[in-house]
Parts: sequence; structure tokens; C-alpha cells
Amino acid sequence: MLEQVQMLERLGDEYRKASGSDISDDILLTTLVRALPRPVQQHIQLGMTNTTTYQEVKDRLVAYERVSSSWTRDKILTECQRQRKRR
Repeated sequence: MLEQVQMLERLGDEYRKASGSDISDDILLTTLVRALPRPVQQHIQLGMTNTTTYQEVKDRLVAYERVSSSWTRDKILTECQRQRKRR
């Protein structure tokens, strides 16, 4: 997902350079949410309000990405083994 966010921002930069205009926050937000995997999209939409910004959603996705990518199958198994040894 982080790659999708970065690609969207690169496209926004290219648009800005070509047109001389910024893309509105609403368009970036809508585009980002629509590009998300369905389960993540639903989760994000449940937490959104009328005042939710692109930056807020981006920050949530980056935080989610950090947490979800840090827990691989091997890391979970390793942690379970450590817990057993402590008992």
C-alpha cells in the first residue's frame, strides 16, 4: 500500500508540473481510498468523517503498513517459541 501512496503522490507531482495547478485534497483522498484493497478500504471508510483529510488517511495507511509488514509468519512463530520457553 505504501507503494500505491507514493505512486499517487508522484502522479500528483507530475500533474502539478504539467498543469501548474495543485490537485485538490478531495480528489487525492478519493483516489487513494478507491485504490485500496477492499478490506482495508472498508476499514478506512468506517473511520472517516466529513473532515478527514488525505494526510490523515495516508498517515493511517503508513502506520498500518509498518505494523503489518513487521509481523511475518516467521516472526510470529519465533515469538510463540519465546513465550513457551518463558513458561
